[in-house]
Amino acid sequence: MNCVHCQVPLPDGARFCAACGTPQPEPKPQNRCANCGAELPQGAGFCNKCGANQSQQAPAAPVPSFCRTCGNELAPGAGFCNKCGTPVAAAPTRGGLSPAAKKGIFIGGGALLLVIALVVILVVVLSGGGAESVAEKYLSAKMINDYETMLECYTDRAIMNTLADSTSHSYAELSEKSRSELIDLCRKELIEDPDSTYYKGKIDKESEIVVVSSGIVETSTDEELEAAKVWLRFAGYTTEECESITDAVTVRVEYRRASSTSDNTNTVSITCIEMSGSWYVLE
Repeated sequence: MNCVHCQVPLPDGARFCAACGTPQPEPKPQNRCANCGAELPQGAGFCNKCGANQSQQAPAAPVPSFCRTCGNELAPGAGFCNKCGTPVAAAPTRGGLSPAAKKGIFIGGGALLLVIALVVILVVVLSGGGAESVAEKYLSAKMINDYETMLECYTDRAIMNTLADSTSHSYAELSEKSRSELIDLCRKELIEDPDSTYYKGKIDKESEIVVVSSGIVETSTDEELEAAKVWLRFAGYTTEECESITDAVTVRVEYRRASSTSDNTNTVSITCIEMSGSWYVLE
């Protein structure tokens, strides 16, 4: 090629002239034969070397087909599967993954979803359920004077406060006990002891408590949560215990109480806090 201005010979593809600096026009894209690759003039309908028709597109690659029985990929035009012998003339041709591969993906995906569901259920069970669950449990126990079940819905600190206020046990002694030991101590000294006046009334075995519905109706803002932590510090909670509180909500529970003498439906609101991943009733 030559410079368009001074006609100095230039190498193919040069963008500027080395002698005069004139910009050179961009080379036109080459038109080549789809069959033999020979360079053709622009707009050529046939190759001047092999005579191939340039208006015809190259044939598309054959779409793979698979055996409907074993999923083996079949050779083009095969009448039988070369792996299991199944006639394949009636088998539909389709692209993408083989049936065996699709089946494997389906089974693997289903197994993964099952594992995720089990993990979620396990987390909920180990944490004692959500706010609605603990509120329902507490209310159902309270309505029939099931004090021991009510205690299971309280924080450890709330149980210790109850024992320290109603028995001769000190906080130092109580803080060394596990949660199950604290509940067992309450059962023996506050529930089963005939001289105790803290928990009054026997379990009502005649009434039936049915939870109709429950749901969170109010959540705490960050400011309200911090204010609640301050209040709990005055109630005897340690700084560490307060810092472990991550959420506080109000749960509204609608329940039906039926007995031989009455049948009525009521609604109550219960405050619940999340502490160290578990939900408790705050009353």
